[in-house]
Amino acid sequence: MVIIRRSIASTLALVAGCNVSATAPSSTGGVTASADAGATCDEGEVVLLTDYTSTQIALTAPDGTPLSPSFLSTATTKTSGVAYALSGDVALPTMRPPSGRVVLLDRYGTNVVTWADPSTAKVLGQLPVGAGFESNPQDYVETDATHALISRWGVNDQPGAKPFDHGSDVLVVDTKALAITASIAMPATDGLPPRPAGMIRIGTSTVVVLQNESEDFKTEGDSVVVGVVNGAVAWKMTVAGLKGCNRPAISPSGKQMALSCEGQLDANGNVEKLAESAVALYDVTSLPPKLVKQFAISDQLTNPAQDRVSFASETLLVGKTQTSLGGTSNNQAFALDTTTGKATVLLTAHLDATGKGKGIVYGDFVCSPGCSDFCILADSDVGKLQRWSVKSSGLEPLTAIDVDPQVGLPPVAVGAY
Repeated sequence: MVIIRRSIASTLALVAGCNVSATAPSSTGGVTASADAGATCDEGEVVLLTDYTSTQIALTAPDGTPLSPSFLSTATTKTSGVAYALSGDVALPTMRPPSGRVVLLDRYGTNVVTWADPSTAKVLGQLPVGAGFESNPQDYVETDATHALISRWGVNDQPGAKPFDHGSDVLVVDTKALAITASIAMPATDGLPPRPAGMIRIGTSTVVVLQNESEDFKTEGDSVVVGVVNGAVAWKMTVAGLKGCNRPAISPSGKQMALSCEGQLDANGNVEKLAESAVALYDVTSLPPKLVKQFAISDQLTNPAQDRVSFASETLLVGKTQTSLGGTSNNQAFALDTTTGKATVLLTAHLDATGKGKGIVYGDFVCSPGCSDFCILADSDVGKLQRWSVKSSGLEPLTAIDVDPQVGLPPVAVGAY
């Protein structure tokens, strides 16, 4: 599966070198909500730590300080009575769920969504979203107090045996009953499965990114962005000339959207055509989005941006490069000034023991402009959270943090609750 190669295989090489404990600790419990937290602001961050066999979820303050280093883990969920313990392939939603719950997407091989209460560390419920096939859920967006959308990347070759089993679609879920209520078909392009991936909420629309990749993973079309309104696709926009786009980001003002497109990848994570890779900036004051400008990134950093960037401020994006496993270049974290187009390297990974690049060792950036002045990056290269303070002059590095040195699982992603 290509989606597995992108999220897991490029980091497997570093895991063997990590000092990982074989036994996860018992849960460190929930966290107390801050009294001044606004409804639209993060309470803190959700950190995903994994060696792709065992998984641990930590909760931190907005600046990355650990509050509950082992909020949930594979070990604690196995013994808690839930139906599905956390696997080694878990993802976090792009957007903070307005409900404030911790939401976990168990992907290929499990196909389950888990909701947990951050104040108690209790699993509130789980929902299988596979319907008899490998649905590979990719993202989760809450649309109101009782409903959410879930994008399913996987394709079902023999649908019709069970309800909601077509795949490559977006599910509508009742978040109180924890039940699937509908499936929204995504538009196909040139006969390719749509492959819905990242999603974000803009006003009353949910923006869904379609990756358009064949079932044998050899053919990939230009990415497409669609808007879902009231349970149906309301508009469609082709990201002309760019492939491998994924999770969109919205600026603090809500007026701009950034979409990072890494291009089509081979089995080792090499970008086949650099011209199909760029960071695209859109005006979203009306929808469909209108292209403002594109930034190649590779013309400054050799490699293009990977398929997600985040806004640190209205004119500053942060992201990481798409770097092949065993290649000649190292993974880099960067900042991009959208006014000047200048990309600045923030951090560069180490070579492996043989002098080659480790592939992707930097996970997601999370910044919360308007709510906090911090940007957090999951760094599997050194097994820490890298941190920056956002200043008017740019990003100021802060001391990296060990989330849970007792277990030593490397952080690979950061979300919000």
